Amino acid sequence: MQVAPLSQPPCLAYRFAVVGSRGRRTRAYLYTERRGQWNLTVQTANSSLAVDACDLDLNTVYYQDMQHPFKPFADGRSHKLLSDANIPPKNLAGMRCSLTLTESILREGGQVSLMGRQTWVNQQRSLKGTIITDQPIGRFILKATVMFIASALVVYLSTGVIDAAFR
Repeated sequence: MQVAPLSQPPCLAYRFAVVGSRGRRTRAYLYTERRGQWNLTVQTANSSLAVDACDLDLNTVYYQDMQHPFKPFADGRSHKLLSDANIPPKNLAGMRCSLTLTESILREGGQVSLMGRQTWVNQQRSLKGTIITDQPIGRFILKATVMFIASALVVYLSTGVIDAAFR
């Protein structure tokens, strides 16, 4: 067990992120930290399952603190976390930056979705190369599919531009 940096609950894993915004649509991840227990045992409906060397994809926001030029952070720990990440809370003009601190956590006994390759080790089921996510598996697969299609489209358009340039 460890303690999440902003809201301080005990958890198995957490994801802490600082996002800066300029306007309504422009956002930039300024800092992201992930910490967690990477070798887990997950209880399924039939048995327990050992999960080796997993990648945690935590997206459900557990706690959030934000500031903008007219409103300071509500939590006093936010300034210390920004200082630890070397992110100034004010801009060059001395005004507060628009910053959002979010924290996602995985607690013991929480529900997760798993994707990985099943193997057998000493007559026990085990998952290798596993991704553990706190979102429904359908949403995770949809997001991965959209990213794959977007990547394929970029490659297709790039080759078309290169082909047209050398004709």
